[in-house]
Formats: sequence, structure tokens, C-alpha cells
Amino acid sequence: MANAKLRRYELVFLIQPEAEDEARTHLVNRMLGILKDGGAHLIQNEEWGKRKLAYEIAKFNKAYYYYAEFIATPGLTHEVERVFRLTDDCLRYQTIRLEDEIDPDHLDRFAILGDDDTEDAAAAEEVAS
Repeated sequence: MANAKLRRYELVFLIQPEAEDEARTHLVNRMLGILKDGGAHLIQNEEWGKRKLAYEIAKFNKAYYYYAEFIATPGLTHEVERVFRLTDDCLRYQTIRLEDEIDPDHLDRFAILGDDDTEDAAAAEEVAS
């Protein structure tokens, strides 16, 4: 699997407005955990907040919007979507493939989350010494 090509995806999902903060956080952490366990590289993760829907979904006029962009193997998105289908709080989700055949050796062209943290920690250690 060393020569396996990766894909870049973006994922937008909506959580019902009556969901408690704890339930929303749990669902987001579960999604991030699936990506991490599957070896995905997270590029962007944003909470867009509570917004009005363009049309009513399941008798709701508003929803919490979340956005994630990541690089992963092709099959990983199936597990994330399976979790969303089984979760009652998730109103809608959509995964879009942005780019195919990304070479794992050339991931440095993306600003992957987590890489900056290690660089910041190394810079802080240099300043401290």
C-alpha cells in the first residue's frame, strides 16, 4: 500500500438545531476519529454555526453546518457516510471528491492540520533554550 494513491475530499454535514452541544461535539469528534484511524490527513475543519436552511428538512428551518477537507484513501468516506446515516442528529451530508491520484510523497503542498502544531512546538523549544 506504499504506492497507493490518495484523494482529496471535502465534506459538509448538517446537524439538527435542537441537538445539544455535547451531541454535536460527539458527532464531530467521531467523524474526526474515523478519519484519523483511517490514516486521513486533515486540511481544514470548520464549524460554520447555526444557519437558515434554503428549504425545510425534517421540519427544521435551521441547522448547524460543519465543513471538513481531508486527504484519504478512496474507501474511507464510506465509513464516515455510514456513521452519518445511522445518526439521527445528522440531517444531511455531502462528500465531494476534489482531486484524484495524489502521491503520498508530495503531501507537502497541502497545509495539513497538525503539522503546524509540531513546527510551533519546535520553534517554542528553540526560543526557550
